[in-house]
Amino acid sequence: MSQQNEICDADWNMRPIFQRNQRLTPDRLNRIHEHHNERMRQLMLGVAGVGVVYGFAIKTYHDKQSDRYGHCVCEHGKIYISCGLAIDCYGRSLYWPGGWIGISDIGGCLPEKKGSYTLHVHYAERRVDVDHRCGCDDGDVDWVEEGVVFTLTPGCEKENNKCPPLGEKCIERDAYICERLGAVDEHCIDPPECLENLCQIPPEPCATAPCDWLYSANSGLSLACVSVCARDDDKCDPAFEFCPADPLVCQHRKYVYRNPLLFELIQGCDKNLARVSDLSIEDWLKGDSWENPIDWDEFSDRIKTKGITIKFTKPILKSTLNPASIFVTAIVREQDSMFKDVLRLPVEKMVFLDDSGDYALGVRLVFSKLWIANQIETDLSRFSFPFSIELTIRGAHLRDYCGDMLNALPLHFPKNKSGQSMPGNDFVVAFCVEPKAIAGKKVYEQDDTSYSAKQADEKTEQVKKYTD
Repeated sequence: MSQQNEICDADWNMRPIFQRNQRLTPDRLNRIHEHHNERMRQLMLGVAGVGVVYGFAIKTYHDKQSDRYGHCVCEHGKIYISCGLAIDCYGRSLYWPGGWIGISDIGGCLPEKKGSYTLHVHYAERRVDVDHRCGCDDGDVDWVEEGVVFTLTPGCEKENNKCPPLGEKCIERDAYICERLGAVDEHCIDPPECLENLCQIPPEPCATAPCDWLYSANSGLSLACVSVCARDDDKCDPAFEFCPADPLVCQHRKYVYRNPLLFELIQGCDKNLARVSDLSIEDWLKGDSWENPIDWDEFSDRIKTKGITIKFTKPILKSTLNPASIFVTAIVREQDSMFKDVLRLPVEKMVFLDDSGDYALGVRLVFSKLWIANQIETDLSRFSFPFSIELTIRGAHLRDYCGDMLNALPLHFPKNKSGQSMPGNDFVVAFCVEPKAIAGKKVYEQDDTSYSAKQADEKTEQVKKYTD
């Protein structure tokens, strides 16, 4: 019973009720404000999370023809940081309207040597009067101004945005969510440390910074890796300033994944994966070739003279375009047993299309002349029975200039259908071809069981004649 009363008397579940002729004291009004702030802080931390919501971009040079392209724009040793919004590990909003920042504006320890530093942003506040008069007594202060303070720490480390380690544990998705959100006392997956701050009261800012700002030193967010160098005039204070070097930003921050952003990631908007854009045999992929096979003469003529051409939407690394990643197979009747043999067509060479150094936008498969003589030209061809052809492109073997695998979606499949991407899968197309007609009849009857010596000699002569 005592525990129940203690819970009911807790401040966290109390909100004011306003009545007519009610007297509101400063203490009551401040508690209303604190109650609202605490709820907002918990919601921001619990729903949105910790990280940068928008902005805090460091101004750089955009002229690609200039030697300073990508470098910080520095004026009198200061860099410009754009308007930004972030949420710290306690759920507090960190808003910066934008402006120039120099070493003298930095909180905490100032740099003692040149080098790379991590730029952090912290929640900060200061007490001011309504007219922003300086030097007023505490009793005259009317407002607490909320803002941010920037600090620098030596060295740069990338932000850890990786998945938590699972070890050897086998876990279902609902159990992962349960443990990740701290819903069980014993768990193998640690919940995010910042969520523990939902139940904590943020410490009062106590570290001092220029312009009378007090900031929370232990709850800063990493914004970028920047360079600091010594001033040309060593008589100036401070002795260091920001350098016009490339700021490293994207891998040194945590981000808040807004719902629209999550939807974009689910759709795969962050990846423009290469796809097969065109096939020279596309007209054979009508879907009805199993009932109406492709004409033999049409098939044989194109295979002999043109081969098979494949084009991609993006350049592909040529070293990954090889017989192991792209091949053509024929599924033909085994002569004696009626089994279906799977036979790979011999590619004599691959001709790269739109070749640009190490990459190509396509490839043409040229088949072996000896194989053409043997299987296309002679009357002893294995194609004297109905057969089908399959073209296979192993997406896991191919790499574009981003190092990404092929998206094996079928030709002309809509790109905007979410959840349908097939990175690393096999791209396969197939069609059926009518058998090769030989003197008006099949070379082998169904009850034939073996080659005769005479037939073997005839076939050898035909191949020799064609290759000569």
